[in-house]
Amino acid sequence: MGSVRFCVIDTCQQTAGAVCMCCQETYCITHLNEHSNRFKAELTPLSNDLEKISVKISTEYLLIRVHSVDALKKWQKEAHEAIDVFHKRKQQEFEEFFDNQHENHRREHANLQTQLDQLKSKEDLNQEDIDSITKSVRSFEQQVSLYRYLQLILSPLTIDEQFVTIHQKLPIVDDYLPLSDPQQTIEMKRRSFSIAANDNLILIEQDAKLCLTDQQLTIIREIPWSRSTIHDMIWSNTLKIFFIITGQDIFTLHEKADIVKKLSITDADTKHWYCGTCTSDSLFLSVMGLNPFIFKYSLLPSFRFTKKYSSIVYQQEDIFVQDLSSNNHIIGILSETKQKTILFDIYSSTSFQRYWTITADCLTGLHGSRCCSLTHNQWMIINPNNSQIIYVSAGGHIFKKEKYFASPVHAVQLNSNILVILTETYLNLHKLL
Repeated sequence: MGSVRFCVIDTCQQTAGAVCMCCQETYCITHLNEHSNRFKAELTPLSNDLEKISVKISTEYLLIRVHSVDALKKWQKEAHEAIDVFHKRKQQEFEEFFDNQHENHRREHANLQTQLDQLKSKEDLNQEDIDSITKSVRSFEQQVSLYRYLQLILSPLTIDEQFVTIHQKLPIVDDYLPLSDPQQTIEMKRRSFSIAANDNLILIEQDAKLCLTDQQLTIIREIPWSRSTIHDMIWSNTLKIFFIITGQDIFTLHEKADIVKKLSITDADTKHWYCGTCTSDSLFLSVMGLNPFIFKYSLLPSFRFTKKYSSIVYQQEDIFVQDLSSNNHIIGILSETKQKTILFDIYSSTSFQRYWTITADCLTGLHGSRCCSLTHNQWMIINPNNSQIIYVSAGGHIFKKEKYFASPVHAVQLNSNILVILTETYLNLHKLL
């Protein structure tokens, strides 16, 4: 006959009637019910929380929806008003033009009619008078006939999808810092200033060669490189090519080819290229020097110059652009003023409207620094002077800073979970946790 088991509650002398399947303790019937009810009681606050969330979903959804629809209607009204104002101004210009033309021709016609009437009453009319009035009438006839060549040129109104977008500001950032130890590393045989990457490959310069490596940093292709110093390298996901920027020329390298091609830029003049970045539809290039222009080139349907932006257009003066980076349709510009103040600005890639800027004390002394775009519209600034990594949130706040174990030169995000950092002597791959 087995031993009698008692309730686990110290003050209870009742025989155990059951074993809790959760904690494997024995209880009498009374205390088992209390034990079970205690767990159920913990569910009550969660039920209340879910009810609050349900109300929040309904109310906030409706508020945001109504606000967004109202804002869109307001934008539509303002857009229509802007078009109406433009139409009214152009109509007034056209009417004034035609009225002036008509009045001038009417006066010229009256003047010629008067001359003709005078000649008819002239007693000593001669051939010279006839030739002169004939020439004047024929000339006036040609002027009037030019009316039929007047043509109203109407360009279609191009609507950019980026005029109206749904953007969700993420209050939670991916906390990538502190970085994990490098999971892969290779030694750089000579100093490089830039790297580039797509989801699978990394492009580096090594021993007068352009090298493409995989995610284990195994070199899978090598292309001879004998041109001048590379200032920057960029990946275009749209064209599936790497852009390689030197001082005087831009080159391209297809991810599956071994041929480096010089890019023909007809408006290049004698520009000294310095850095660049690619969005889904455009290539942006900055030149070296004070108050540099930023040049925009469309990628499709063909590569062509689109526009250039002066430092006044992008709302900064007396600056040196240190680096460009992009995230979807957003451009990041890292620059330095003549007073050695470091600025990090975020702009729309379509309108070049500035969204936000950072001018904090912690950015002091970042001469020669680079910026790197991360997922979720977040950014990383690397400072080779003090080996610091600065993590910037999507809303323009410095989220965290970390001291890197070596002097970082450049950084790119390989895919959603790998960060590649180039130092003066090594190339390191960090897994983003």
